[in-house]
Amino acid sequence: MTRKIDDLLKQPDGFSSPSGVLSFKAEYLPHDKKQSIIQTETVNDLRGKNDEELKSFIESQGGVVPDGYRVRLVEIRHQTHGWTRKKVGDDATTEPTFWYKFAVEPISNYINLDELISVFSKKKPSKKVLHFNRKDTMSILIADLQLGKIDDEGEGRGVQKTIDKYIDSIDQCVAYWMANGQPRVHMAFAGDCIEGFSTSQNGRLTWRQSLTLTEQLRLFRWVLRFAIDAFVTAGAASIEVDVVNGNHDAASSKYTGVDTRPDDGFATESAIAVDEALKTNPERYGHVKIFVPKKDGDHIVRKIGTSIIAIAHGHQWSRGKSMEWLAGQALNQQSAGVAQILLHGHEHEHSVKTRKTRWVVCGAPFEVSSNWWKSKTGDEAKRGAIVFLHNNGEIKNMTLL
Repeated sequence: MTRKIDDLLKQPDGFSSPSGVLSFKAEYLPHDKKQSIIQTETVNDLRGKNDEELKSFIESQGGVVPDGYRVRLVEIRHQTHGWTRKKVGDDATTEPTFWYKFAVEPISNYINLDELISVFSKKKPSKKVLHFNRKDTMSILIADLQLGKIDDEGEGRGVQKTIDKYIDSIDQCVAYWMANGQPRVHMAFAGDCIEGFSTSQNGRLTWRQSLTLTEQLRLFRWVLRFAIDAFVTAGAASIEVDVVNGNHDAASSKYTGVDTRPDDGFATESAIAVDEALKTNPERYGHVKIFVPKKDGDHIVRKIGTSIIAIAHGHQWSRGKSMEWLAGQALNQQSAGVAQILLHGHEHEHSVKTRKTRWVVCGAPFEVSSNWWKSKTGDEAKRGAIVFLHNNGEIKNMTLL
C-alpha cells in the first residue's frame, strides 16, 4: 500500500518544535553510531544552559541523546542583527540570532548494564567444532607417586591402588590427546616418584614401606615406560619427558649426614636408565626424548613447544611460596626467572596461581593417602594427572584426570 507523501512528512506524535529554530542538522560519526555533531541556528539564547537543558533542546528538534551520552556546546556564533522569519509567510525581521555546534559524546566511565547483559541474549550458540592449533602442546603433570608408601587406609593395597589410578589416568590422557587434535606430548614427573628409605624425615619412614628400594625403582621405570608406550602406540609424533627428584627421591643418606648433588637421585637415575633402554630401539622410540636436571641442578628450565617451562618438585620453597620463588629467580636473573609456566608437586594439593605473564601449577598427588596429614589436618586430596594445552606461555583446557 502506497502512503501519501503528506503522511511521510508528518512529524512524529508528540513532536513540538520550540519557537525560533531556523535550522537543525545532525551528523553521526562513523566510528560511533551514537555519537554525533549537531548544528543549529536559532533566535534562542542557549548560553549558560546546563547539560539537561541542552539535551532537552536537542531532543525537541528530533535529535537523539542516548543513555550514557551527554551534550557539549562546542562552538557558538552570535549575530546581533540577523534577518529571520519565525514561520513561512511572515515578514522578515532583524533579531539577534545564534549559531551553535554541539557534540553528543559518551560520558566517561559510564556503563549501561542492560546493554552489557544484552550481549548474552544476542550471542548465538557456537557450533562445536574442533580447531587444533599446530603450535599447541599437551602437558601432563604427574606428581607425588611415592611408590612403596604403605599408607592405604589399612587395606594393604596402597601401591596397587596408586598404579591402578595411574593407568586409568594415562588412558584418559590419551583420550584427551585424541580429542584435542593429537598435539605434541609433554610429560612432567615432578618428583617424589618413590617413597624412599633414608632420605625424607631423617629415615623415620624405613618401616612404613611395602616395597624395597630396588623394587620401588623397578616399578617407577615401568611407570615411565607405560606412559611413553601409551602415546607411542597411539601414534604421537613427538614425546618429551621431564623428570626431577623430590625430597623422597634423593640418593643421599640422612643417617650419615652426607649430602650428594641434587641431580643425583633415584627418580632421575631411573629416567636415565629408561632413556638408555629406549635408545636401543630407535625405530620405535626415536621421537622420544627424556630430560633430567643438569649436573648439580634440582630443576629443569627449557622451551617446550612454544612455551618456556620450569619443572621443580616444590621442596625448594615453603608451602604456598612458589610465586615468590619464581620472582626471586627472575630478580637474580636465574634461568627459571624467564619461565612462563612453573610445574611442581610436593604440596599434595592441586592448585593454580597466576600473574599477568606467569602460571604456577601444582600437581595433584597419586599416593592413596597420607595418614599423618589426614590425622593432623583432616585433609585428603583429589588424585590424578593434571593435563592441559599451552601455547606461547598461555594455558587452556586444564583438567584433572
